[in-house]
Formats: sequence, structure tokens, C-alpha cells
Amino acid sequence: MTVTGKMSKKSKKRVRKKFSSSSSEEDEKMQLVDELHLARTEKKLEVNIMQSYGELTCMEIDPQEEGATDVYCKQPPPQNLILVLDTNVLLSHLDYVKKTRSHGLGALGCPVVLIPWVVLQELDSLKRGRGLSGSVAHLATPAISYIYNTLKDREPHLWGQSMQQAAESSNGLNAENNDDRVLQCCLQYQSLYPGCALMLCTNDKNLCSKALLSGVRALSKNDLEAEVVRSSHGLHPLHNFETPMPPHSNPQISSPMLNNQQLSGGEGEKEKWDLNRSVSELEESLREVLSDVLEVEMKAAYEELWLEIVYLKPPWTLQDVLQCMKKHWIAVFGQIVPRGKQQTVLNLIEYFNSGKTMDCDDTLAALQEAKELVKAFGRRSSRVPGAVSIMDNIFNKLQPQAPESPVCDVDMNDDDEDGQVVSAQVSHQEVWSLFENVWCNVYQISLEVFKALGFDPNTMQSVCPAGGPSPPHDALACLHKLSSMVSQLLQAFSSVLSLVPSLEKVQTLLSIIHANKIVDVDSRLTAIDLLDCFSQQEYREKLRVGGTQLQTLNEALDRCVGVTGQTVAFAPSP
Repeated sequence: MTVTGKMSKKSKKRVRKKFSSSSSEEDEKMQLVDELHLARTEKKLEVNIMQSYGELTCMEIDPQEEGATDVYCKQPPPQNLILVLDTNVLLSHLDYVKKTRSHGLGALGCPVVLIPWVVLQELDSLKRGRGLSGSVAHLATPAISYIYNTLKDREPHLWGQSMQQAAESSNGLNAENNDDRVLQCCLQYQSLYPGCALMLCTNDKNLCSKALLSGVRALSKNDLEAEVVRSSHGLHPLHNFETPMPPHSNPQISSPMLNNQQLSGGEGEKEKWDLNRSVSELEESLREVLSDVLEVEMKAAYEELWLEIVYLKPPWTLQDVLQCMKKHWIAVFGQIVPRGKQQTVLNLIEYFNSGKTMDCDDTLAALQEAKELVKAFGRRSSRVPGAVSIMDNIFNKLQPQAPESPVCDVDMNDDDEDGQVVSAQVSHQEVWSLFENVWCNVYQISLEVFKALGFDPNTMQSVCPAGGPSPPHDALACLHKLSSMVSQLLQAFSSVLSLVPSLEKVQTLLSIIHANKIVDVDSRLTAIDLLDCFSQQEYREKLRVGGTQLQTLNEALDRCVGVTGQTVAFAPSP
């Protein structure tokens, strides 16, 4: 039973204010790009290449004997893509940078993320309040922390250009400002790694134009995301993109060069590549199906106002969709799937946004949780079967990589080769989540019925004036059905809590839940799962407490039946 009321003017104002605040976030990001460009042009962010400005530009990671010029450089991955990041991207889209480094760019591969020396200097300067009219230290600080820790841990997919390299990287380009120094870095690495494709990611349109004129491919963050989507549909623009060669290279630059064996990569690199591809495939599949669920359920709950109410506006990334589900869980999604699935959403948010390099165990665990979440919405989207099929395929591709240990022994298939159903284990917490959801739905419907009938469950009295209109017929019908259903549940609870619960007793309880369509029940759930759960003392005690709460609600329902019966009996004839 769902009641959709009209929003007050005050509520609509709050919604519109929220909608405008979302738009203002994008405006602020664009304003930041403009301010950074102006600061570079007017040389307010001018830096001395040989000077350090903070923790990033003071750090030395590798031992001195390895050479000063390759302080940050490490071997790139076999797919030969270097992604150079500008300051504005690190400030405004740090989460995207983390995801790119850990999960890659879909079919484009898992690039080496390269931070130019001048960008490191700018971040240190911005943290100290230099360069811009307003402080962006709150944006620079997490970016610095992330880069510092990643470089310190010698993660192979994030590099930093060294001070010595920056001092030697003229490449025939006069450095009038910091834009030019970013381009010098791009041209230098094109020269160092001619077998690699290189792209600059910046939201500064002027720098993009400069880069293209200098022979460097440049994309904004949004354009890069679009490129990833196109590549997932079989279009691989990088395959047709010839890495431009700079006018000349400086032979004095000392940097680790790649030989053919390094470029081809070993077996371990191939496994990493396959894992990154699988993670990207999982992410895209989840995004498609959960975006559909999000839109359908928000429309059902809020009708034409859904776009103003939804936490983040479409088009959505997977992270956007998961954050929306988290935000609207109590009001929307917790009403249609077991409440325990909220933790699954939180786990997936953490997995896809952790910035850590995931291994096979992490990915298989996330894959299992993703499949369970998608299946919980099985009746809500026609895209669920296709998404489940994709996840099964991903599992089959990853399974050979998994070590022979119980951790990776995850059953992703619902049927065995003989067509017999394989019993998928349902945890005790999942069983209990079903009953929490039953209580929430029954309680919510009861409150709506009490309100419609003018009954106060606290005082157990009617608040309708004597001689008023008769109670709504639909609400009365719902009240009697609700009262009967709660009585059945209480009787079934009592049977299950007897000294020796039997399979027959828990089957009766499960049948009552199914018959009354109180909640959507996970298709994997069987009476055996209930019996196993409520054979445990912990969950028997929880069910006993829940039964006590349900008994209190049942008394209020019975009282409401009595009060409304008297109201109907003494209502004046029309």
C-alpha cells in the first residue's frame, strides 16, 4: 500500500533549492577551471621549476643510487596508455582519478596516470593559499594526500614527473606559463615512450586547444568518460591513433626506457589486464541495470517530481546510482527489497571508490554481492536477467585466475550441468532482514490506515468528531485484512518459537508472507533457511522481541476495528 501525498509549497521550495545546489556544484567546478586558467595566464601561480613548495615537491621515494631523474617512474602496463592529469581534474574529480587508477578505463585499458611536476608544484602552492582569490585548500589537501601516499607506496600505475625531468623537458616549446610546462611534460613522455599512446585530461578548453596544436591528444573529463563508453561498444579510437612525435628529443634525459619484453608484459600483467577489463565490464553492467531500477522506482514514488527530488541528476555513473540508492533507501528502496541489501550497496560503493588495486578475491566478493543486489530487484527491471547473465560470464572468466582456496569458491550459477537446482546458501542475516522488512511494511501500512480512519494508536481512541462522515470504505477493508494478516503472523511466530520448531511450522510462516504479498521474498529463500536461522538462540530471541512488537500493533488494530465498527453503526443515515 503506497500513499503519495501532495507536497507543500515549503517542501517544493526545499526540493528546488536542492536541485539548484546540484547545478551550482557544476558551476563551481567550471568557475575553478576558469580561475586556474586566469591564474596561469596572469602568472599568479608562477613557479620556479627548481623550487619545492610543499610535501609533494619535497618527497624523494627511491634510493638515491637509482638516479635522481627517475625518482617517480616505474614500468607502465602492457596496454601502453599514459594519461596525463591537469590540476583542475585532480581538484574537481579526485574520486574519478582514484577509480581510473584502480579499475582502468574499460576497453581503453588500465593506464599509467602521470602527474606533471608543475601540477605537483601548483597543488602544494594552492594548499598554502597561493594563486587564487579564494582558497581551494580543501580540494588540494585530499589530492596531495592521495598522490603522496600512492607514490610513497610505489604503486605502478601512478607516476610523477621529477624535478630534473621538468628542468630538461623543453622539447622546442617555450614555457611562457604553467600550461606550457604541462605540455612539455606530455611531449617529453611521448619522446621517452614512443610505443605508448598518451592523452592529456584537462577541463581547460584553452589548454586542450594548445595540446592538439602541439600534437598531444587532449580530452576533458566528460569527453574521456564518453570515450570509454564508445570503446565498450567496440570502438577503439586509440587503436587508430598514432602517437605524435615531437620535433626533436633531448638525448640527455635519463629515464627508464621500455624494451620489447617490457611492452609485451608477462603472464602476471595479462592477468591484471583481464581483471581490470572484468571490473570495468561489471561496473558498466551494474550501471545500466541499477540506473533503470533507480529511474523506475523514483518515478513510482514521486511521479512528475522525481527529477527534482532525486539526489543526483542523470545521466548517472555507477557511483552516482549507488549514492542515490543510499540516500533514498529508507523512503524508496528499503520498501521493496530486504533492508539488509542496504549494506550491499555500501559495500559496492566502497569497492568501486576505494582507489585500491583490487585482487581476484576482492572482485569475486564484489561480483557475488552485485549479483545478489540485482536479483533482489528482479521484478523491477527487465534488464535484470541480462545483467545476471553478464555477471555469470565475468565469474567464469575470473574463476581460472582464482587461487585454489575457499575464499574464491563462490557459486555464481543457479543451476548445475544436469539442470538440477544448486542450493544457494542464504545467511541468517538475510533471513532476518526479510522479517525486519515485514515489520517495517506492516507498521507503515498500519499508520496509513490509522490516519485514514482518524484513529490515534497511542490513545487508542478515534480523533474523528462524533456524527462525522463514515470512514472510507477502502481503508476499512484494508484494516480488516491487515488485522487478519497480523493475527496469522502472530500465530505462526508462536508455533516457530515452540520448544521444537519443525519444517512444517516455518513453511506455514513463509506461506503466510507469500500469500499476503507483504514483501518481495528472495527466490533463493526456502523453509529450510528459516528453520536453520530460527534454530539459533540469537535469532529466536529476535523473533520473540519482534512478536511482542507485533502483538502491541495487533491490539491497536483490534481496537481500531472496534472503534470504527461503532462509528459505522451510529453514523447518521444519508
